[in-house]
Amino acid sequence: MIYGAALDLTLSEFNLIEDGSFKVVIGGVTASVTALDLSAAGSFAAIATALQVAIRAAGSGTQF
Repeated sequence: MIYGAALDLTLSEFNLIEDGSFKVVIGGVTASVTALDLSAAGSFAAIATALQVAIRAAGSGTQF
């Protein structure tokens, strides 16, 4: 299940995130994603890739 409010941001609004953070829970394991910088993302695909990389890095050493 996904909890939380949906985001309705433009690419320019995502680009304002230079030091973002959030927590994600996968399989009962909580990981903190920090120092998220989306300022150089040129597309929504680039944002998705940056989020995926950050989540994987935050979950390294866990059983995600």
